[in-house]
Formats: sequence, C-alpha cells, structure tokens
Amino acid sequence: MTKRLNRGAEALCKEKDCVNGFLLGPGCKYLSEGCLILLSSYPEMNYHLVQSQINSLNLPVIVAWIGHYLTDFVRQRAQRGLPVLFYDWWPSPLTLNHNFTQIKFPSCPYDPDPVYCNFKLNQLTKMTSPALATVAPQAYEAVSRMSFTQDEYADLLQFYSNAKSLRPSIRASKVACSWVKEHENIWKQWFPKNISTRKKIYLGGLFPLSGPFWTQPGLVQSEYPSTLSFLLVLLNNY
Repeated sequence: MTKRLNRGAEALCKEKDCVNGFLLGPGCKYLSEGCLILLSSYPEMNYHLVQSQINSLNLPVIVAWIGHYLTDFVRQRAQRGLPVLFYDWWPSPLTLNHNFTQIKFPSCPYDPDPVYCNFKLNQLTKMTSPALATVAPQAYEAVSRMSFTQDEYADLLQFYSNAKSLRPSIRASKVACSWVKEHENIWKQWFPKNISTRKKIYLGGLFPLSGPFWTQPGLVQSEYPSTLSFLLVLLNNY
C-alpha cells in the first residue's frame, strides 16, 4: 500500500520495528488479515506515541504512513462510503469535512502514563521576534492579544478547506488574506485600545516618482526592509 500510494518510492517508516514500511501490532503479520490498518501521514510526527499505545493496549493494528497522500486517500474512501481508520489532528481540514467518528480512550487525567488514556488538548503557541516589542510595540501587543476560541479555530480551518476545494492550487497566504477581509470583527479585538489616537505622519517629496520630468524614483527605496526598519525606529509611537 505505502509503495503504491507513494508511486514506488521507498517506505516512509525506517524504524527497526517497521516491516516494509508498516508497523505491526501484537499478533499481526505483514499484510495479514484480521488486523485493522491505521493510516497516518509521517512517522516523524507520531511513531513512538502510536507504537506505545498499540503495544500497551495490545491493539491488533497495522500502521501505514502514506505522507501527504493521507488527506486525499481518506476523502476518497469517505466519499465512496468505504470504511477507513486514520490518525490525524482534531480539528483539522480533514476531520471537519466528513462525518467521522473519533475513537476515544478512557479519560484518566491523573494517570502518569498517557498511552493508556485519551489524548489531551494541546495549546497553540505564538512566537515572535523579541525586537518587535521595541521596534513596533503596538504590533507586539496585537500579537499578544491574538487568540481564537475553539469554534473560531474550527471555522478558520473550514474556511481554508472550502477555499482549497474551490481552488486546489491556492496558496495559504491568499486564504489568510481573504479570511482577514471577511472577519474584521474578530481581529479588531486584538488591536490596542489607543491605536486610533496615534498621530499620522505624511512623508512628502519634492520630485514626482513617475512622469517625463523631474522624476526621483530613489524616494521609493524606503520599501526595502533595511530602510523600512530604520524608519520604524525613527517613527516609533507614530
């Protein structure tokens, strides 16, 4: 399966416990019947966790990592009404678009060994340059205030999934720009309260930037990052 989906490429799983790219659960043999096949993307993301759960819970499962083919393969199976077992994030563009049933393990918040328990929710972490707080304190405050509720995050992923279904080649940056234009009510709350009272500075020039006479295109050099950073330092708090 892994070779067919990856068009003859080498199997993705190189771990010593993998057989021809498959991780075999207890009692399972290579391509044997009686064991469920669990699909996932890349072993680097979840190999040790999945292996621990399978062995600890004695699950008759064979794991196949199929890389970036996971989304399309699972969707095709779902659209044809065929059963499929896969490992993915929730929420994600894949899990939000079909009526999948999540397999949950027992909830045991006080158990020190998480392999016996249901997965815990993970919090996304925002990261930015430390210099941003000095160079652009308002932008830094906006990033600090940026947050999504669980429903807003799910809606964001659904927005991305819908855009990709209409235009598969669309870039994530284009989708993000469209989301910003259509969801001003969300990101406006991240702005500092005093941003509307900031002074505006208008940069004027003696010579026009285009035209047949007296042009001086050198004035637009401020668009370059190095010069722009210098301007941000000079015009701090404006």
